[in-house]
Amino acid sequence: LFGGCNGSLGNKTNNIYCLNLITNEWIYGLNTNENGNNNNCIHNAENYRKIDGFKPEPRYGHSQITLDDERVLIIGGCGGPGKQYDDLWILNWPKDIKQNAYWQKVSTENFINSPLQSYCIPFVQCENKLITFGKPRVIQNTNVQAESSNFQSHSSPSSP
Repeated sequence: LFGGCNGSLGNKTNNIYCLNLITNEWIYGLNTNENGNNNNCIHNAENYRKIDGFKPEPRYGHSQITLDDERVLIIGGCGGPGKQYDDLWILNWPKDIKQNAYWQKVSTENFINSPLQSYCIPFVQCENKLITFGKPRVIQNTNVQAESSNFQSHSSPSSP
């Protein structure tokens, strides 16, 4: 689990929590800053995993998608009034617990065709693509013409 908001206080977070489904124990993602120093407190030193490097800003309303057994994609979100994010991050969580986890910021191309906002909208993974619905940032005139013969109407069979 990544980030979120304490509804009553409005505090945003960029903390990481991972539930081990075999032991039913939570593992806390311990972020390190660019100097490798701990910037969080540890409550139980045995149930944490270090996460190296820069990390996404605290947020809520983002989408997170499991890409495979070792990677989670974080998309967009909100950091408060007037602070919406349209960035993408991958959290790499290697199976080998001796390796530190790490964040990777994802660069994208063709930004003009991205969704207008990446806050509180669902994404679905279909093979190697992410699909969402919404308005693009800029509506382009593509001069698409549709002929009525291209569309067929199918009615359901009549009931006896």
